[in-house]
Amino acid sequence: MLAGAGRRGLPRAGHLCWLLCAFTLKLCEAEAPVREEKLSVSTSTSPCWLAEEFVVTEECTPCSNFQIKTTPECGSTGYVEKITCSSSKRNEFKR
Repeated sequence: MLAGAGRRGLPRAGHLCWLLCAFTLKLCEAEAPVREEKLSVSTSTSPCWLAEEFVVTEECTPCSNFQIKTTPECGSTGYVEKITCSSSKRNEFKR
C-alpha cells in the first residue's frame, strides 16, 4: 500500500498554494484609490532669492576649504556671494 493512501485530512498543499496565489494576485490587481493632492513648494527649502527681491551683502568671493565641503552653493564654481532677501530678511548664499 502506498504511503498516505486512504488517509483523510487536510487538502493537498498544492491546491492551497494555488488558491492563495490567485487571491494575492487579485488583491494586487485591485486599483488603489487615486488621491489627488496639490503639491506645494515649501518656501523654507527654496532659496528666498528665487521668489523675493534681494540685496547683495557680500560680493562674489572664493569659497574657503570648509565652505567647499559644507556649502552646496560653492560646489560648482568655488565662488559664492552672500545676499539678504528683502521680505523675509533671510541671509543666504547664491552662486
